[in-house]
Amino acid sequence: MALSALAFVSSVAAAYCLGNGGLLPAFVCSALAVPLLCGFCARGFAGFAARTVILFGSALRLAALAVFVSSVHGGISAAAVILLCAAVSLRLALSDKSALYAPAPAVFAALVLLPAAAIVSPWGGSARAALSCPDAAAWLTAAFCPVSAGLALSQNAACTRRDGVKGLAPGAAVFAAALLFPSTRSVFGFICVPVCAAQLALELRAVVLPSFRE
Repeated sequence: MALSALAFVSSVAAAYCLGNGGLLPAFVCSALAVPLLCGFCARGFAGFAARTVILFGSALRLAALAVFVSSVHGGISAAAVILLCAAVSLRLALSDKSALYAPAPAVFAALVLLPAAAIVSPWGGSARAALSCPDAAAWLTAAFCPVSAGLALSQNAACTRRDGVKGLAPGAAVFAAALLFPSTRSVFGFICVPVCAAQLALELRAVVLPSFRE
């Protein structure tokens, strides 16, 4: 369940990096793409296309993280975080099954920190902003990251559509906390990096899995 939950949480987090407007499209796209892609296995040209989508989704996820960190801490910090995230993800992806163990703590951190921030926060303000029209970058991230996460999930685990749907509940919890409580953004940085790193590790691992090879 942790892998499918991470697919939802990481996609919502990536869109949230670019502003509240991407929350709803990312959640809806995740609810459609993740269960649909569970069990999908591609070979030949389809495998090449799937790898391309995964890598593009990974690039969008890192770019969204860079935008978020840069807006809070500046460009140098953003570059350092991206390099660290990429290095950790690559190490996990190449370390046997380490990438498969990373989703559980990343999802746990998201489920603990965001609702905790919501509890101490007054309600209101962000819901209307989250339902506003997102910009092009947020639309692109919201559309591609769930597909990338779903493809990575299908390559890393023998999942059924029911398994994919199981991740919907944790994803919905994070979505609701980010949607309704503005203060969740103050702790968002603490969960965004591990969530991104764990998902990126799964995607990098999926690209080199034998099932994607000719």
